[in-house]
Amino acid sequence: LKGYVGYGYSYSNEPSSSMAFAFRASQAGRYEVRIAFRAHENRCADAKVTVQTGDTQHVHIVNMQEEPPLENGFLAVETVPLAANEVCTVTIAAGSKKGHVCTDAVQWLPVGDK
Repeated sequence: LKGYVGYGYSYSNEPSSSMAFAFRASQAGRYEVRIAFRAHENRCADAKVTVQTGDTQHVHIVNMQEEPPLENGFLAVETVPLAANEVCTVTIAAGSKKGHVCTDAVQWLPVGDK
C-alpha cells in the first residue's frame, strides 16, 4: 500500500508476531509517542501497542483497519515524560482478532510543557 514512511513497512498475520522500537531521550522532557501504519480491511482490529518507560507500562488497543488521523499515516498513542538518557520502548503486537498487524514507523516528538 502506498503512502508509507521511507522504503516500506512490516506486517504479519501470525498470532504471536510483534515488533519493538526503543528510543533513548537525549534530554529530559515530555515526548509524544506516535506510530504509523497503513490501514486496510485485512488489518488487525485490536493490535496491542505497549509503551514502556522504566517500570511503567501502558497498553493501547489500535484498530488498524481505520486510517490514522495524523499527517503521513501517524496516530498519537500517548505522551510520556522521560528523563535524560531514559529509554522508552514501543512494542506493536497482534491482537486476539484475526488480521495482519502492520508497522511502518514510530516517532517520539518533544512537546512543550502544558
